[in-house]
Amino acid sequence: MRLLFGKICFVGLLFVVLSCKGTNKSIETIVPDSNKIDSVLLDSAVHVLIESLPDSAGIDIRLLKKQHETVPYRVLWVNARSGIAKTDTLLRSFSNAQSHGLSPEIFSTDTLALLKEMLRNSELSYSEIAQFEVNATLSFLKYCRAMQFGIVEPDVVFPGNYIPRKSADSLFVAACFLNARSNLSAFLKSVQPVDSNYLALQQTRSLYLQYQDSLIDSIPLLPDKKTVKLHTHDSIIPLVIRRLLITGELTRETAGDINRTLFDEKLLKALDKFRYKTGLYLDKEIGNNTIRALNMSFADYVNRIDVNLERLRWKPAKSPGKKHIRVNVADMTLRAFRNDTLALKMNVVVGKAPLNKTPLLQSSIYEIVLNPTWTVPNSIVVKEISVLQARDTSYIRRHKMRVYYKGVEQNPDTIKWNRISKKYQPYVIVQDSGSINSLGRLKFNFGNRFSVYLHDTNARSAFNRHNRALSHGCVRVSKPYELAFFCLPEFDMKDKKRVEQREILEDKIRYSTGLNVKTKSGKKALEDSVVMKTDKIHMYPLVPVIIEYYTCFLNEKNEVMFRDDIYGMDKAVLVHLRKQDVN
Repeated sequence: MRLLFGKICFVGLLFVVLSCKGTNKSIETIVPDSNKIDSVLLDSAVHVLIESLPDSAGIDIRLLKKQHETVPYRVLWVNARSGIAKTDTLLRSFSNAQSHGLSPEIFSTDTLALLKEMLRNSELSYSEIAQFEVNATLSFLKYCRAMQFGIVEPDVVFPGNYIPRKSADSLFVAACFLNARSNLSAFLKSVQPVDSNYLALQQTRSLYLQYQDSLIDSIPLLPDKKTVKLHTHDSIIPLVIRRLLITGELTRETAGDINRTLFDEKLLKALDKFRYKTGLYLDKEIGNNTIRALNMSFADYVNRIDVNLERLRWKPAKSPGKKHIRVNVADMTLRAFRNDTLALKMNVVVGKAPLNKTPLLQSSIYEIVLNPTWTVPNSIVVKEISVLQARDTSYIRRHKMRVYYKGVEQNPDTIKWNRISKKYQPYVIVQDSGSINSLGRLKFNFGNRFSVYLHDTNARSAFNRHNRALSHGCVRVSKPYELAFFCLPEFDMKDKKRVEQREILEDKIRYSTGLNVKTKSGKKALEDSVVMKTDKIHMYPLVPVIIEYYTCFLNEKNEVMFRDDIYGMDKAVLVHLRKQDVN
């Protein structure tokens, strides 16, 4: 048993072997009875161990040592009065970590259980009990930290995440120790997330774990460009029916003959339920995109849920406030909230992978620019504009663009566009405002290091596409005017003067961008020769915006949705979640 103990390695902790030299030799004495522990000897062994731990060994060690410097550590898990009973409570919570998408072994569950039995059988010395005590505490801190703030560091796992988030601090650690002594069971429950989105994903996870036991053959892919049309026969239909029976889009009552080969209206209705849930295009045929989604293993669906449970544990450092805008890049949608109520939803176009991913960030809209010009980014000039102009000398003029060199406008016909490269690109290209402008009529500015923003567009057909990851990084919005009106300051509907001011402001946006005024207040202002044209609307107060990434989430109808991992971010998070040495 001694040899076994010597080989045990805890997650996130570099074992320190306590020598008798310079310390009281009695800490190496075997404890004859866990109910007769000498607390002074144990405290001494624990203090020596904590002070010997290297800061580089993990986050939880650093938190523990900092707390120990402020308030000297007192034994939590092993004492003469309660023995090791608290450890059982701790291990029960760790064993339930799977329901949160976390492996219990991240918290050294099996190892702690083994050492607990060794202690119960009186086979450990004070120095070894100290190692058990400290590791139980580190696992406790790691569990509480994981539940409250997540266990994966997003900005370390992948670049492109710039949403500052909360993390465990000295106040949190102090609360952990305080509650561990007084009300451990209730505290371990309280640190678990309880919002509706999180609980819905947990419930769905439980269902998909049950589905994993279902036996079903993979659906063969169709030949290129072939689809199965409604009211036609195909050999894959029975397999599609069986797959939809498992997840409940079809029931035994509605399925009919499960061996039929006809793609009928009943199957279409069930298939559209599945496609709606997984973000696929709804049409009257079955193609390979649908088949691939149907063939995705239930284990992969569970992994997707686990990754998004972790994302939900990441808490932004700054609250977005009651009125804010959220863009889910993976879902390619924008939602605007007022007092936690969905006020506006729309399709958006996001950045195309791998080179033009939309960055994940948190900021605030400070102005709306009307009829913006577009200064073409240098990378687009090099990779696209120069190539297109070299092929078609009318391209720049047709798209209402102007070329400048050191502030002086140039004739595009005199430039050798085939010589433009990453190393040689001295020109600035600006597209005039107007209906042909790539930014459309409205641009929403917010501070960020990437020069990205929300904007209207002159290419509106893209909003009807299933895959809307098409931009160079900015977010194109399908309802720019509704978004602009949402951003305007709130007001009391009973205040007639404020209502008139708001109506005039909305009509200024319309009138300045070539639309007719709509309200009585706006029409009267126009008749009274009030200046209605403007080029900017400054936001006061600012409107918070979060650009985030969820591939599994609860929608406004309380339905759990799944989306493709268009940027490959799920895989990166999953690798770290599954590691046994996550710190």
